[in-house]
Amino acid sequence: MAPRQRDRQRHAEFATPVEYTALAGADPVMHRAQDEVFAEHYFTPAVNIANQVGAVHALTALIIYDTCIHSGPGGVAMIRNMFAAKSPANGGDEKEWARSYVNARRNWLATHKLTVLHATVYRMDTMKQLMDAGSWSLATPLTVRGVKIA
Repeated sequence: MAPRQRDRQRHAEFATPVEYTALAGADPVMHRAQDEVFAEHYFTPAVNIANQVGAVHALTALIIYDTCIHSGPGGVAMIRNMFAAKSPANGGDEKEWARSYVNARRNWLATHKLTVLHATVYRMDTMKQLMDAGSWSLATPLTVRGVKIA
C-alpha cells in the first residue's frame, strides 16, 4: 500500500480539510517543513535582498521582508522600479530609499486591480509610522497597530 493511502486510512476519522489541517498543525514534522519552506522562499531571499541594497537598519530589512512574505521576493524588484531614489549600495541614503519604497508600495497596493489588496495598505502605513517615530532599529518596546511589543 502506498504511503498516502496508509495516511488516509490511518486518519480516516478526519473527513474535512480543516480537520486534516488541525492534525498537521500539531505535527512537529509539519512545523519543520513549514519552517524550511518559509526560510527558503521568503526569509533567506529577504535577507539577501536587504544585503544587496545595502540596508543596515532593521526597519529597512523589515520593509523588504514584508514585501517578500506578502508578494514574493520578485515583488521587491517590481516596487524598486517605481521610484528614483538610489539604494544605499548605489550611494543613496537608506532612509530616503526606504521612504520612497514604502510610498511606492503603498500606492501599488492602494490602486491594484485586485481590490483585495487595497485593504492591506495598513502594512505600509505602519512602516511609515515606524519611520516617523524614528524606530529604524526596531528597538523595543514598540506599539504596532495598538499592540505593544516588548
